[in-house]
Amino acid sequence: MPEEGAGARLIAEGDALQREGNIGGALKKYNDALELDPGSLDALYRKGLILSGTGRYEEAVLCFDSILGEEPDYPEVWFQRAVAFFTDRRYPEAAESARRAIRLDPAYTQAWYLLGRALKSEERYEDAREAYERAIVLDPENPAVCYMLGVVYDILERHEEAVAAFRRTIDLDPEDLDARKSLAYTLYTMGRYREAVEICDEALAICPEHTRILFIRGLAVRGMEGETTVPTA
Repeated sequence: MPEEGAGARLIAEGDALQREGNIGGALKKYNDALELDPGSLDALYRKGLILSGTGRYEEAVLCFDSILGEEPDYPEVWFQRAVAFFTDRRYPEAAESARRAIRLDPAYTQAWYLLGRALKSEERYEDAREAYERAIVLDPENPAVCYMLGVVYDILERHEEAVAAFRRTIDLDPEDLDARKSLAYTLYTMGRYREAVEICDEALAICPEHTRILFIRGLAVRGMEGETTVPTA
């Protein structure tokens, strides 16, 4: 989407302002570029990203739709449209836009991941699992994908697979306390109390005041003593 002349200079100035953290100034530059050329796809895309990032989701989608009306084969634009819908909690629209991105680029890991998140938010857990499994095949070193796959496995009561996914997440990102918390709780629900305590202790060595992990540790200790309850972690 090349730009020429004054419009290109305005876009470049907007990009520089964004790098400086001046989002309002950048948005003005992109709007100025669009006054010169209302069909500027580069300016529309950048404006859409800013609007999405500042919570103006419907306006962002309008920008992305304007681009797709002219150039429907840009997977990144479909993906950003999906992001705007997802952040606005419009999960069916997010899933559909993510699918359009995937149709254009089947190896688009982030689109598969976002599709999984949208489907999980709709409580379509088997479909979410399939999306996350596709994402992890494409990017096996991605801890966010690995973690969410573990979450869905756990919801589906595929606990051994959940444990493996959470352990893999921790291998990829040893500081991920959510993965440690989820692993400990899954082990607790499986009756593997000693392992749950060990995972909690490892996590508490990183963050001694983590209240949820302290809570799960207490549950696991009581489980070891023969007193079992399964509240929500």
